Amino acid sequence: MKHFKNYEKIKLNIGGVKYDLLVADTHQKQILGLSNIHYLPARIGMIFIYDDLDYRTFTMEKTNIKLKIIFLDENYEIVNIKTGYPRQKQGVKSSEKCKYVIEIPVWFISI
Repeated sequence: MKHFKNYEKIKLNIGGVKYDLLVADTHQKQILGLSNIHYLPARIGMIFIYDDLDYRTFTMEKTNIKLKIIFLDENYEIVNIKTGYPRQKQGVKSSEKCKYVIEIPVWFISI
């Protein structure tokens, strides 16, 4: 996790579980995402913050862990939840426009 040391963190309750989310608020951080990591500590994830409301597609090709991908609108309302699989070639797409996206390990969520 040392390559995330310069990331801001926010705390957020998701499905009754408190998470520390790394903030991906620049294009470079959003491109890197959680790629090339093999493990995430319990209750750690990432939130992607965009300037606009739009459809989003996430690639899992360089991601080594199964993730729950939660798409939220500008009011922080969940519009879509999908599962991304390690090294999945097909993009994980939001079915509605969103402004925020949260990635957390799939085994820690029950929503």
